[in-house]
Amino acid sequence: MHQPRNNKISAPALMCLSLTLLFLIFALTHVLAPASAINTGLTSMLGMAQFLAFPALVGGFISLIALVSVALCLRNRSRWGLAASALLTLAGLVMVAASTSVGLPTLAQAQADPTDQIMTVAEWNAAESFEPSAARHLFKDLSADVVVLPEFGDYRGSRAGTSRLQEAIESAGLVWADYDVFESPVTGGSIGPVTVIVRKGFARYSTVPVQQTTFGTLRLVSDGAPDIVALHTAPPLPALMGAWSRDLEVIAQLASTTAQEALIVGDFNATLRHGTLATVHSHADALLASSPMSRGTWPTALPEPLRTPIDHILVPTNGWKVVGARTLSLEGSDHVAVVASVKRDASP
Repeated sequence: MHQPRNNKISAPALMCLSLTLLFLIFALTHVLAPASAINTGLTSMLGMAQFLAFPALVGGFISLIALVSVALCLRNRSRWGLAASALLTLAGLVMVAASTSVGLPTLAQAQADPTDQIMTVAEWNAAESFEPSAARHLFKDLSADVVVLPEFGDYRGSRAGTSRLQEAIESAGLVWADYDVFESPVTGGSIGPVTVIVRKGFARYSTVPVQQTTFGTLRLVSDGAPDIVALHTAPPLPALMGAWSRDLEVIAQLASTTAQEALIVGDFNATLRHGTLATVHSHADALLASSPMSRGTWPTALPEPLRTPIDHILVPTNGWKVVGARTLSLEGSDHVAVVASVKRDASP
């Protein structure tokens, strides 16, 4: 005679199933509703901010562990364990989707036309390194009009960084007099300022005051070219979490007010799903036009699909199209460079 099966769920199994369901709900919120209060709050917390910086790596790892758990639960005929494992597998796959453009603002894409005026912008956290080979790649091979270098220059306020730039550019066979160079104000500490190099043939810029992020901000204006905000935020280290969160708030505030029509470029030390950065709807990251497998910018020690995308070229979604975007490995830093070619949208 068969004994009746006990369908009651144990307390540990119920807790495991509940926690897995909560994580799945958060993962869906993180991907589909990044601007929600739940996501902006949790992604600003110590631990969660770092955990969610590598969505492909985290999601892949969770999915792998969950699939192993599914196999074990099938073997042991554990229905509740199987349900929890299935939910965890789904949550892992959803986290992988966080490395895509799902839930984020995107730019219209367009083919280059000979009559178009294309603007090419590059951003690279140079980590105080700028060799002639980097100058050659950026200014000769890619014909960059604007290059933003977070963390390059002398943090004490001297012109030593500019001298090193001149040497690199001239060693690359370029003419130093063809470029304007700007540096952000000294912010204290030992991190180099934000340096911006502009090809004079593209536009003549000047600087105007702007609210500073922890490691420097520049705002460049020109009569015939778009404004540029170049910046470098604090990293989300335990002692700097407050500064990091404030820096993301500065970016979001600029994007929604005085910099709505500006390109916002730099090392944000955050993905577009982190904190108040996720509330920015006026701009889109040009790099989202590239393959999800090649958007990670740091650290170069990891395979490209597993890196975190923390370097950005944000372009206004209203009135602009992206012609092309890519990352570029340059010698001397653990960041890759981000290069984007954009144009104004001429459609009515």
